[in-house]
Amino acid sequence: MKIKINELLILLFVLILTSNCYCEQWQKSIIPGINYRHIKRMTAAGPLHIHILKVDMKNNKIKVKPALAKGVIGSLERTSNIAIENNAVAAVNGSFFEARKKIHLPLGLMIIDGQVVNKSILERSSIGITKDNDIIFGTPRTKGYAVNLENKKSVPIWGVNRPRKKDEVIIYTNEYGDRTRTNNFGKEIVVDGDGRVKDITDGNSAIPKDGYVISLHGWSRDFLAHTKRGDRIGLVYDLTEKWKDVSQAITGGPLLVKNGEIVHEKSLITENFGNEMLPPNSRTAIGISRDGELILAVVDKRYPLSIGISYDELAQVMSDAGACDAMGLDGGHASTMYINGNVVNYPLWGREAPVSNAIIVTYDGWKLASAPKVSRVYIYVYKPPSEELVEALKKGAELTPSAYIARAEDFGMWGLQDLYNRVIKPLVPDTISQQPSSRP
Repeated sequence: MKIKINELLILLFVLILTSNCYCEQWQKSIIPGINYRHIKRMTAAGPLHIHILKVDMKNNKIKVKPALAKGVIGSLERTSNIAIENNAVAAVNGSFFEARKKIHLPLGLMIIDGQVVNKSILERSSIGITKDNDIIFGTPRTKGYAVNLENKKSVPIWGVNRPRKKDEVIIYTNEYGDRTRTNNFGKEIVVDGDGRVKDITDGNSAIPKDGYVISLHGWSRDFLAHTKRGDRIGLVYDLTEKWKDVSQAITGGPLLVKNGEIVHEKSLITENFGNEMLPPNSRTAIGISRDGELILAVVDKRYPLSIGISYDELAQVMSDAGACDAMGLDGGHASTMYINGNVVNYPLWGREAPVSNAIIVTYDGWKLASAPKVSRVYIYVYKPPSEELVEALKKGAELTPSAYIARAEDFGMWGLQDLYNRVIKPLVPDTISQQPSSRP
């Protein structure tokens, strides 16, 4: 059968558009040990923007940890604000959180600098970081006890920094705010910074800045019968064996990659993710490579720029990025990647959404004020240059070759808002071939 040249060209063009081999990448070294890559893939369903941040955990100047919005449990704040307040070089949004209640509580376990600041009854995948920057993935089992060190009497801890329910013992630290906000149907033991009982109250106790409050209700109030002012109190948290040395931890889910194998299908069931979580969306994930690089990823859903992905596709993105273990974090409108004073992805709502917490990357001695400034790159697309552009070029502005791009959003803007509207020139703007696979 003879095929005309025009028909062959049309067929070839269709095959290119419907394949998954088209990919462009822009890379930038942010600071020694922290590298950013922006990937644009053209898939059969549409374009896809992927943002990858790799962090060398062997660099002793680098620290990765969770950070709370406004420094307290239950508040909301933009990821960029959390990063700036903590002088972070980079950050992504963190755990899922209660979005439909007045107190926006993180879900799962959170440990910051060795202190348990949040503990809810939710068994989902978590990531733990030890003092030596070793990374652990898993579902830690956590038991906590308040112990009267004078008589060895103890009571189990049901939660940390969340509203107290019937027959529960809840610990409140200053990450919860100034007061416990509890009712008068329980009893509360106020413990000072020296670990001694400072006061015993009925409810809504003031939380010492360097201490904590034990709030008891129902049968748990019997612990009071063995406790008096001046007694020494201790809090004991018993974590799964390999988690005992963890100083930073945050819960996410589902588990995407385990020992190099994609495992999201089983995790979606065991971690109780509903069907409403499955369609393509903006996604955030965290993983670790075999050579110790932490991998943070954000994939955009922002029509028509980026179509979003499902969890099975997110697992593949993390595997392609080199993760041997990885899990998801909160996604959708929360998905944000901040680097060096800029939001680098395309937020779902066209602006950053406030979140309960973030994962921040700090660098010893680094300050945003001293960060290198990024000069604006002018986009020139086959038309006579404006007077403004001519003047800018005379002053040394960079000109992006029109062969690379046709629109600013195809180039990789550092954010969409005026506040972050700065762009960078790609170090290696190339097209690479990949074997066709499921999107992306």
